[in-house]
Amino acid sequence: IERRVLTFEVRDIVIVKDYDGKAYEFTTADLVLKSGEPAGGAQISDIVTGVTPSGAGAAATDAGSYPFTLTPVVAEAYAKNYSVVGDFNGTISIDKLSVTLVWSTDREFVYDGTAQRPDVTDIEGVLESEKDEVLASVIYGAGAGATHAGDYTVTATLPEDGNYEVTEGGGCEFTIAPRPVSVTWTGGTEFTEDGEPHAPEAECADAVAVVTTEYYERNGDGSRGRKLAGAPDEAGAYIAVAVIADADNFEISGELECAFDIAEAETGGGI
Repeated sequence: IERRVLTFEVRDIVIVKDYDGKAYEFTTADLVLKSGEPAGGAQISDIVTGVTPSGAGAAATDAGSYPFTLTPVVAEAYAKNYSVVGDFNGTISIDKLSVTLVWSTDREFVYDGTAQRPDVTDIEGVLESEKDEVLASVIYGAGAGATHAGDYTVTATLPEDGNYEVTEGGGCEFTIAPRPVSVTWTGGTEFTEDGEPHAPEAECADAVAVVTTEYYERNGDGSRGRKLAGAPDEAGAYIAVAVIADADNFEISGELECAFDIAEAETGGGI
């Protein structure tokens, strides 16, 4: 007497599940009978009581595609009378979870010479047990290194080889405003020729602003004339000009020009 043949195949050649941090639980529901039938009123569930998975897909937990093979577990009482055969190979596909990045509400900054941007402070849709780890893996892209005053959009994503895919909140607009600074002048504006350089000097109390002073001869109409190499030491009319490096990053108050004069030295008269 030959054993009765039952032919099965995997119900879904590709089993798809969303990432949940757990391996897929294979059961007899993943098999479907293609031919043959039990005898004597026996049920398929009586004969095939389980499946044993093998291959990479048996214990896979991370997003990706993995092959697997199922080995039917035949009840001992039926093993002598039934031959269970078929194609038990398939693939399990674990899809990444779609998540939303949540950005900090502080999106207005003031220029300070360093890179500034909002941060991703939360991720919606991630497994709670993995949230801290995933937050730490955020990769900032365009706009992340913005330093100058202006309007920007910073982008962010998650590692390509991870279990999550950013579908919302991948970018955030923010502004770096010009830094308010005030220019003042020290040293006076009236000098007398004595062979030494004399000139007012521009100052700014804010250490972020780098201020230097340039000097020019002053024309009769008050405009700038020839630029000097440094503070003048001869009698004449001059203009000192405050120069702030990267001026577009500052909102400057105070006078940027200061007119000054060096009078000729008095000479003593004789008899």
